[in-house]
Amino acid sequence: PTLSLGTAGHERPSPIPGETHGVDQMQALRTMAAGAIRSLRPGTAAMANPLTRHPNPIFPTTGALLAQNPVMGWLGFQQTREMRHQMLRNKFSRTKQHRIALFKNLTTNLIEHERIKTTLAKAKWLKRSADRVITTAKLGTLNARRKIAGIVRTKDAQKKVFTVLAERYKDRAGGYTRVLRCNHNRRGDNAPMAYIEYVDRPGELRPSKPPAQRLPYSKIMRRAMKRNDVDYAEYAREMQEAQVKAENWRKASVARKKIHIDP
Repeated sequence: PTLSLGTAGHERPSPIPGETHGVDQMQALRTMAAGAIRSLRPGTAAMANPLTRHPNPIFPTTGALLAQNPVMGWLGFQQTREMRHQMLRNKFSRTKQHRIALFKNLTTNLIEHERIKTTLAKAKWLKRSADRVITTAKLGTLNARRKIAGIVRTKDAQKKVFTVLAERYKDRAGGYTRVLRCNHNRRGDNAPMAYIEYVDRPGELRPSKPPAQRLPYSKIMRRAMKRNDVDYAEYAREMQEAQVKAENWRKASVARKKIHIDP
């Protein structure tokens, strides 16, 4: 027997034996679907099998439906939803273009004034952009200047990033900004407010901690010496020397590519 859905040239073997007409077969499919869903409810014989058990009896798993009927398995596959990977959590009630423009403007204002007041959610999101701008500017290459020009709006702010901020944080490996929450929320909508500022500058709200000067593998070496493990301490020392040498080579390579522009 064949399954005819009213379109010539699109016939295939019918999963229902003895049915030849399209209308009768669609009615049979509806009957089979209702019967399969009823059979998957708790307390029935189908639910006794742990492979077909599902917490929601109305929408069973595709594997359970395929085990009973291939037609119902296909219908269950059509109802399957995709996982929400890489979904943006906070859109700030704006479109993508408006959101990008908003944070470019906030980054420019933060560079110019070095401390601004905004909502807590925007300050936390702005911290990532502001830190990445400094990390890119510390390279000083032509590609870095082109990237900063695509983010920072004004020429004065772009010049300040490469001349003032990049030189200020040349010994700091990260954490160029910090967010300080305000005591009172905004009047009207009661939105939590916060200050975001660059650290290591005159007039900051709270003195910042000095940048860490610990060498790599120093903690591992200290623990190995406490256990009197000479071999492991020697291995950590060799790895430390190799990493310091690689870091010095990377800094020298960046310094060769850096573009020096007279103020």
